Amino acid sequence: MSTFMACTETRPIFAARHCIHLKSIIMSSKYLFLIIALFPLVGMAQQNEGHIIYKETLDFDAEGRAKRIRERMGDVEGADAIIERMKEMAKSSKIMYFTSTESMYNDYVDPSEPKGLDGASGATGGRMFMKPKMDVYENIAEGTAVNQQDFMGKLFLIHQDMKSMKWKMTAESDTIAGYLCHKATTMKDTLHVEAWFTSAIPVSGGPVGFGQLPGMILKLDVEGKVTVEAQEVVFGKVEDGKITVPTKGKEVTEAEFREIVQEKMKEMREMYGGQRGGMRMMTH
Repeated sequence: MSTFMACTETRPIFAARHCIHLKSIIMSSKYLFLIIALFPLVGMAQQNEGHIIYKETLDFDAEGRAKRIRERMGDVEGADAIIERMKEMAKSSKIMYFTSTESMYNDYVDPSEPKGLDGASGATGGRMFMKPKMDVYENIAEGTAVNQQDFMGKLFLIHQDMKSMKWKMTAESDTIAGYLCHKATTMKDTLHVEAWFTSAIPVSGGPVGFGQLPGMILKLDVEGKVTVEAQEVVFGKVEDGKITVPTKGKEVTEAEFREIVQEKMKEMREMYGGQRGGMRMMTH
């Protein structure tokens, strides 16, 4: 009798403990489900900030120049060496730091590249090929950009309206730097522009003052004259000071800057008797 009563008295205690255990399991499951549900959002937030290494290539009529160099030199082997050197000088590494609201695109010193192949300048056969130094700040949130560019030793601040770009989406896709990208096109002045963007990086930015697409631009082709392609994407917090608005230089619009460049080129053509020679300046 005493044994039966002892067992009967322990049943409520056992039931209570069992109930508490079940509640703890249920609460743990809820927290686990919440963590799993929020994990993609955490990953998405991390992909809103970081930096991208780009390879920028400028077209300087390599075939035409190669023909003229061979005509002058006659030494095909020597001409080929000069042409290859010029092609290397037309390439440079760039880096773009970005957040969800702004970005900064400028020169990147690649430790793996030999010195002198940074695309800044070079000379051969009395002719000069120059690539201007430029820093481009984008206010992604407002759709504006400021391009600080050095032209003939003078700094200019070129203000750009990124919202004025009328992008046309296409059905084409490609994989760039490991990301699935979609192609969009627009016109920049009289130039046809192709941009390959990825929605996997949910930031409406891009290199050289281009953007306002539903994802980050990883490749840009400005009618073959300028091509920019991502080599590496790294996510992480951007250090303070990496993204700053350029303030030094004469403030001009894109149209005003084009007029300044065209006028200077006209003066140089007259200086060289209308010949295709002298200094070469590539501008975006």
